[in-house]
Amino acid sequence: MTKTRTFQNVTVLVPTFNEERYIADCLDSLLTGEFDAAQLEILVIDGGSTDRTRDIVSKYEQSHPGVRLIENPAKIVPSALNIGARTAVGEILVWVGAHANYAPDYVSKSVELLVETGAASVGGKLTAVGEGFIGESIAFALSLPTGTGNAQYRSGEQAKWVDTVFGGCWWKEDFLSVGGFDERWVVNQDTEYNFRLRQQVGGIYFSPEITCKYFVRNSFPKLARQYYRYGIWRAKTFLKHPSSLKPRQLLPALFVATLVFSLAVTPWTSLPIVGVLVIYSAALIFVLFNSRKVGIAVKCMAFLSTVVLHMSWGSGFIIGILIGQPAQPAHRETS
Repeated sequence: MTKTRTFQNVTVLVPTFNEERYIADCLDSLLTGEFDAAQLEILVIDGGSTDRTRDIVSKYEQSHPGVRLIENPAKIVPSALNIGARTAVGEILVWVGAHANYAPDYVSKSVELLVETGAASVGGKLTAVGEGFIGESIAFALSLPTGTGNAQYRSGEQAKWVDTVFGGCWWKEDFLSVGGFDERWVVNQDTEYNFRLRQQVGGIYFSPEITCKYFVRNSFPKLARQYYRYGIWRAKTFLKHPSSLKPRQLLPALFVATLVFSLAVTPWTSLPIVGVLVIYSAALIFVLFNSRKVGIAVKCMAFLSTVVLHMSWGSGFIIGILIGQPAQPAHRETS
């Protein structure tokens, strides 16, 4: 028999570090939403920002009783979420990123589906938005299956049970029962946490009705660093939870490994290397030029964006396998 759960308040958790460009729009989108403001608490958990982030949030504290700025001494996302969860007054927790703007019904729809479906976690669809020509090409690349491995939270059009979601909405009781986030997981903490949540509590539900816009990195160096770190930590999650990895997620690492091995034993102009590159390029071009309508220039730059994604993530995954699981909590930036 499924127990009946009730709630009085909902707490939104917003980890931040140097988010002065985005935090005001993020908070505005949450505060002007449909969810009853009297039941809504917004905790901005800051990892020692050195820009104007804290000043901006302090002004919201003065004008909105539900907004609070709290400290995150460890300066990493999982510790921010654990601190926020322990501090929260809400029986339901919603994790959002400061780099995003949220639909008016984002919180209300998340809470509604959490209660209706009996899921352990609920999440929605993330639309990538780029600033500038390179940012637009990166956002376009991330919207395609070739860029993100067909992640439902980026490309899904139907509600379904999934392995993981962007952010998430959970009962605080469940969050605490599985031990919250593993603070050794500086990156990919959502996949690691959601694996434990599925094993110990229940399913994770995705709905395209829950929507937000996420602002992507706007340069190739930033993108490469981001996805290199994603690759490293996805490998660490695989080592801890082997069944969490999908075969499609191995493709970038296999591509990088094939290139490195081929270059080590044959000239770069040899048939095997040329063949791999031709097949890879043809597949990307086919997907890019048969997708939604954007300019040719953006599609061409999206080709380069996808190559950066794959090479960075694949290299990171291989390095992560070699490094192994983290032994001690690490302190790094949250962004």
